[in-house]
Order: sequence, then structure tokens, then C-alpha cells
Amino acid sequence: MEEVTDSSSVGCTIFSHNTHLLQLTSTLKFSTIFMKKLSYEFIYQKCVFSVARSSGAGGQHVNKTNSAVYARIDIYELNLSDDEITLVLQKIAYKLIQNRYLQSRSEIERDQLTNKKTAVESLVNLLNAALIVPKKRKKTRPTKSSVEKRLSSKSKTSLIKKLRREKL
Repeated sequence: MEEVTDSSSVGCTIFSHNTHLLQLTSTLKFSTIFMKKLSYEFIYQKCVFSVARSSGAGGQHVNKTNSAVYARIDIYELNLSDDEITLVLQKIAYKLIQNRYLQSRSEIERDQLTNKKTAVESLVNLLNAALIVPKKRKKTRPTKSSVEKRLSSKSKTSLIKKLRREKL
């Protein structure tokens, strides 16, 4: 099991197929542990591809060519441990077909090769996001001074509202 620890933020995570880059979107920090990092090349070899006609704009070209690509992968053939498969099933069960296959469709570009690359990248991103285990939060108590500050602020606000009521 490959463990890679990376300091990141809560929120949206964006993966590149060959780097460990995470986009930071919040100020709350925690450490993430990658149970296993799946590569683009590995996923590409395990995918089964099918093509179809694209929809949308494109004129006669879109009516003549099969440029939309479906990339389908069996999650049980990814050489994942039982814990990793359980984690994937918990996080992306709603995207699985027959509790086994993960499928991605791409029809963004006009050519089949680019759509194939895009479909595989979306599978890699989805699987790598599912294999992240956030570090457990340690419970902390507020400091004595912060409690006193909060209580004094509350009593001050209470006094202001009380004086407001007495004037009427």
C-alpha cells in the first residue's frame, strides 16, 4: 500500500494524472492520505472502450463520425486491496453500474482520440478522489481566554439589548 501524505484544504480536489496537485479551496487544513495513487497509463490499459455518435453542434461532421467515447473499467480488476475497494464502493457507489463497472463518456472534442483521453482522465480523477482518506480531526478545547472573551461579548450584547427595551 502506497501512502502519500499531502497537506491540503477541505473542498474541491483536482487531480492531474501524473502529479499530486490539489487545488486549495478553503482555510480549514487537514492531511490527506492516498491509499493508492492510480496512474493514467494503468487505467488506460484496464479500460474497455466503445464509441458512439456525438450529439450537439458540428454540422455534417457530427452526423457522420463516431467521436463520442465510453470508457468502462471493472473496479475489481484494479489490483486494489479489500480496504481500498470498500472505500471506492462507499464513495462512488452511485456511479457504479452493477456494483462493478465505472463508466465515463466524453464527447467534448470533435475527434475520437482526444475524447478517449478525456474519458480516461475523468476515470482516473474519480478513482483517485475516491481513494483519499481524510485524516481524523482531533478534538480541541477552546482556551480559557477565548471562553472569557466570548462570555464577556455575550453579556455586553445582552446589556445593550436590555437597555434598548427599557427605553420604550
